[in-house]
Amino acid sequence: MVLNKRIIFHIGPPKTGSSAIQHFLHLHRESLAEHGVVYPRHNVDENGISSGNARTICEEDREGRLVLCADKLQHVLANFAAATDKHILLFSSESFFRIADDIPKYVPDVEILCFVRNPIEFQLSIYNQSVKRHGNTDQFKLSSTLNLMQWKRLLAIKQQVGAEKFHGFAYKLPGDSTSIIDDVLSVLALTGKLLPNNQAVNKSYAFAALELKRWLNGFPIDNVQSELDAYLQSVSDDEAGYRLIDDRTLETYKAELQKRQTKFDALLDADEWQRVFDTLGHIEALPERKQQENCEVFCDMVNRLKKEKPLLYLALAAIVTKTASADVPRASKALFTASPALKIVGYVQLAVASVVSKVRQFQIKAPSKHSDL
Repeated sequence: MVLNKRIIFHIGPPKTGSSAIQHFLHLHRESLAEHGVVYPRHNVDENGISSGNARTICEEDREGRLVLCADKLQHVLANFAAATDKHILLFSSESFFRIADDIPKYVPDVEILCFVRNPIEFQLSIYNQSVKRHGNTDQFKLSSTLNLMQWKRLLAIKQQVGAEKFHGFAYKLPGDSTSIIDDVLSVLALTGKLLPNNQAVNKSYAFAALELKRWLNGFPIDNVQSELDAYLQSVSDDEAGYRLIDDRTLETYKAELQKRQTKFDALLDADEWQRVFDTLGHIEALPERKQQENCEVFCDMVNRLKKEKPLLYLALAAIVTKTASADVPRASKALFTASPALKIVGYVQLAVASVVSKVRQFQIKAPSKHSDL
């Protein structure tokens, strides 16, 4: 550690608002620099989503997993040490959560910044993400017990770096009185000096959008995935929230959480723990929705898509009508119809989307030209 300088790693973990944090930090790099904070540049996609600074200081191993690269890290640290007007170096990426044990080996006095999310809410969010980004076609399946592995790992990380170097906060929803951006700014000692925009990034799908995407995941839609995701996120603001957990299971989860939480008291202070538990009331107030294998749920959304994004609709129609499968209900497939001439337009749109998709993938993996500082 450079004398009188701080190095902070925001490590997520997954589904705790990292995209929103990175979007804000990247948007305000110049303002942060004016206050002595270095946030290394990274690529951001058209939805405002990125992997943060992971590729700035990491490289892929033989299995394709990101691991810390000593040479890359030392290069950034050397530039930071030489910048006499900068006193904080901040990195942010969910990828750091998996390799957090290695970070103190390279940066002995490192500070860790992270967020703790209610595991019931996390379970719903991670399922939404699996449909949104990972091609899941299955209905939501309830776990028999709550998954607290994130909490266990965070507790171990806190013990490794020491309580004074560990900054843990409760995850906040966009509508809460304070935000995760406020928490980040407090760690940077910039409260009141930068105004958080509290913009939602990588939003969860509304129920109709979730079911439409889940159905479309059964088709080869990779080339239009990004545009479709952006559209489904945008229309999801118009619908009310929901939950996929029934009342009985929710009560079981609540009892389990209250029983097991005491083991993790050291993670957060009392006020932050209260925020974690306040989420239970929010979940309980949401209407329960049941997933069904029919198109009635998303029929209106397809019609809206056809009107608002005609080229995207035609591209999807070209994919759906071309794909032969006995498992696809006729009623669902009938929502994506087009004349022969319009199908040609759809195929052209697919060809363009294929090229765009390849370019985007290259940009995401390629490090920024100015990734040092």
